[in-house]
Amino acid sequence: MSTKPETAERAAVQDLRESLEGLERLAEEFNALDLARRAQDAREPLERGELWIVVVGQFKRGKSTLLNALLGEAVLPTGVVPVTSVVTCLRWARERGLRVVFEDGRESEAPLASLPDFVSEERNPTNRLGVTFVEVGLPTPLLEGGVVLVDTPGIGSMDPGATGRAYAFLPRVDAAILVLSPDPPIGEAEGVYLQALLEHTQHLIFVLNKVDLYPEDDWTEAIGFNRRELARIRGVSTEEVDLVPVSSTLALRGRGEGIQRLRQCLLEMVREKGSEVSRDAALRRLQAIATELRVRLRVEERAIRLSDANLEDRLVKLEDLRRELALRREEVHPILVDASRRLVERAAASLRDRANEVQDSLVESVMGVLEEHPELGNAALIRSVSDRLTLDVSGAFDAWWVENEARFRGGLREAMIRTAKGVDATGSTLASWVEEELGVVLPTPPPPKDLLDSHDFYYHVQGMSPELTVDVLGLLLPRKVFRWRLRRKARHLVAGDLDRNVGRIRGDLLYRAQETVRGFFAELQRRALAAEEGIRTALVRAARAHAGVREEGVTALERLAEGVGALEGILGTAGSDDPVSVWGPAAARQGGTVTAGDEA
Repeated sequence: MSTKPETAERAAVQDLRESLEGLERLAEEFNALDLARRAQDAREPLERGELWIVVVGQFKRGKSTLLNALLGEAVLPTGVVPVTSVVTCLRWARERGLRVVFEDGRESEAPLASLPDFVSEERNPTNRLGVTFVEVGLPTPLLEGGVVLVDTPGIGSMDPGATGRAYAFLPRVDAAILVLSPDPPIGEAEGVYLQALLEHTQHLIFVLNKVDLYPEDDWTEAIGFNRRELARIRGVSTEEVDLVPVSSTLALRGRGEGIQRLRQCLLEMVREKGSEVSRDAALRRLQAIATELRVRLRVEERAIRLSDANLEDRLVKLEDLRRELALRREEVHPILVDASRRLVERAAASLRDRANEVQDSLVESVMGVLEEHPELGNAALIRSVSDRLTLDVSGAFDAWWVENEARFRGGLREAMIRTAKGVDATGSTLASWVEEELGVVLPTPPPPKDLLDSHDFYYHVQGMSPELTVDVLGLLLPRKVFRWRLRRKARHLVAGDLDRNVGRIRGDLLYRAQETVRGFFAELQRRALAAEEGIRTALVRAARAHAGVREEGVTALERLAEGVGALEGILGTAGSDDPVSVWGPAAARQGGTVTAGDEA
């Protein structure tokens, strides 16, 4: 017999399904067919009783191997180079099978063994086959009850389309598993992606994969750093962030306990929060679709009040403005890249100065090892010298970073703020144009500081492992002769080691700085383009409807008002307290009522 909570749960799900169905019909009525399809897509998981859990992260974090470990078998292709290029959905089925959905709408069935032909970068480079996603059916217990696990292309790989496909799938996410690894820790591209992911779901599981490749002290330290960064990005305390250490490779060999803990976390999410996660996702999608439809209704209402000539004029002006804003952004990006490069070169010059300063003391340190350990054989002596230099070199460059970190970070952030203001100015230009030309107020673009907070530059001096090059025959020399040679070569060895490490740090700084810049600018670009395309789409739709609407006169305005009322009713039924006001403050400032044919 059903309990009251279960009855209430079913009623809530039914209300959401009906609300999405009503939103779909309303979008079709106003010829917003793309929004109607989105409403239908949002309704399908509720009707199927499915929960979509997406595995996300940077390329080469081992996402596909992790999914194989969860499933207990090697279903997805893996490799030492970026493999996954297409979204792959794993759902329960009585028989193993493969369904391929193409960008042109075609679908085809294929043997499961052919999966790499469609999803791997090697066999389908840059997705030249035009695959939208691939669906794998498996009779696996983990997938029973409506769980759908999704493997996504890694962000930040050489294939920019892979990152685009990973972002494009975000609206389908109910919950997510974010996969990290000890080295490198969470980076800028992942920070940006996590920010975007949080706009779609708050139900996340964090995994630190590949722990078998590092000493326990190292991956434990990586857990601490990643937890702090994840907590900062989410705006919660570190204690609220759990990071599950896992070795997917060992798990596939039947070893390691991490995968069992991860599987348990996954099952607990499904059992205890599955309904809540599904409802949250459906309500979020409903609100997003309703908001977009509301904007289109507002633009259509303003377009009805314009003359044909004025509406056509505004379309032309918008295209001119978009070209101008695109040129502005193109000019800003290389300036930011060049600024980051110059910062790194200044840092490298400072590093070389520090290396020169510490060279004599490091040579003395080598001599000290020779004096302190007269009993050591040749090979043991080299190990002792290398261990001492590891500490000395790391200490010298760690001290350099402590002294210069604030200056370097500050310079990079200042350059990014200048860029953000430049790109933000393009958004402000668009908002000003829309308000001036159409009387519609767009949301205020986020200030540069708000955007910058999600892009914190990471650096820690590590991996300072001096490589003393001693030929094998040299190790066979008599101990006395070998030590004499080592004393003579000490300055050369120290100088070479310092030079190698300066180059390593410079390269690492340049990579991390430019990754920060790329991720930061991509986020700015994404927001700017999304705003522009939304306005253009709304205007084009309004123009298409304009001729027919003009003949109906005030009836068209009444139809829009009825649509707004229906939108309010849908949101109310779905339990959303988001108010819908299609006319906006700009119309109110102009006295509320504007007669058809006005040329505002």
